[in-house]
Amino acid sequence: MLLAECLYDDLPGTFLYALRNAVMAKGGMAKMARTLGLNRAGLYQALSNDGNPSFVTVQGILAELGIKLGLSKK
Repeated sequence: MLLAECLYDDLPGTFLYALRNAVMAKGGMAKMARTLGLNRAGLYQALSNDGNPSFVTVQGILAELGIKLGLSKK
């Protein structure tokens, strides 16, 4: 499932799962955590199925992945 499609899933954990997979594919949690100035364990927790990352964290991850978040009116 594409990351964008996961935004429309009713379960927020779906998006976090896809984002976690994207981070792992880009070089791993440790590398992303260092880049964002976070600790690895904290990033793992934020992106866990029951995690609750701040918008700033999600925004930073998306920026590092080269992904822009956009909105459209239904």
